[in-house]
Amino acid sequence: MPTSDRTELQVVRVKDTDTQRALEDARERNKAAQAQGFAGVDVTVTFTAAAAQTFSHKLGRQPIGWFVLDATGGAPLLHRTAWDTRTLTLYYAGGFTVVAKIRVF
Repeated sequence: MPTSDRTELQVVRVKDTDTQRALEDARERNKAAQAQGFAGVDVTVTFTAAAAQTFSHKLGRQPIGWFVLDATGGAPLLHRTAWDTRTLTLYYAGGFTVVAKIRVF
């Protein structure tokens, strides 16, 4: 059985116009979210033990999120300490050097 990582909302017709409007609105927001996905910029960053690392993300706007795509040297324990329209600062709480590819979106 084929699988898909996209979820389609069923078209449901109801007699209550408020409910129908809410369903249509949810369907439109779902389409917009699927179209945008996690489009962004991938940045490779080297983190040293127990230190904050500031790097340029080149989005041209303040990010709305980030996540680790891949890491070598161990599992990175990261949290954001700052971000703006040019840079993102992540604090690495681990005890060894890690190279991570970060998706900023």
